[in-house]
Amino acid sequence: MVPLMSQRVACDEALRAAIEGAYSAFENYRRPADASFCTFCYDETEIAYLRVTDLKAIDGEHARRIAWESADHWDSVDLYKHYLPRILAALAPPDRCDDLYPEHIFEVLNHHQLARWPESEKQVVLHWAQAVGEALALKSTEDAEEWRAATAKLRIEPIELPAAGSE
Repeated sequence: MVPLMSQRVACDEALRAAIEGAYSAFENYRRPADASFCTFCYDETEIAYLRVTDLKAIDGEHARRIAWESADHWDSVDLYKHYLPRILAALAPPDRCDDLYPEHIFEVLNHHQLARWPESEKQVVLHWAQAVGEALALKSTEDAEEWRAATAKLRIEPIELPAAGSE
């Protein structure tokens, strides 16, 4: 039996690696200077902030707001991929901003045709989903089960997430 502290350290390391992997995998998707954002969802100050702020420097509230964007609010798949690492970081523990509902991130990924993305990008998303699932399993059986059900919405090959409470 692996001590709980060791499991937490391993989960934290897996999450860090998954998020850094996302930043690396999507770093070639540049944000155009005139990136278009929904003027119903954002005012001019917020749009300016999102156009100039370094991806990793986007604060938690703005990260939550871009995570909550509906699939059709993104100007392009490439713009979505530019912001995706910050979205994934915001949705992961320890920050773990609440998404609109558990399946939301996966529905948006499906809308943007994750199944057709390059294999390396798909694997980064799957690695992140698995790392989040493992971290949630240490915290709450209910959260882990909800996450497992949400990840099942992805329209790509299934991933193995640890059973809630497993060691």
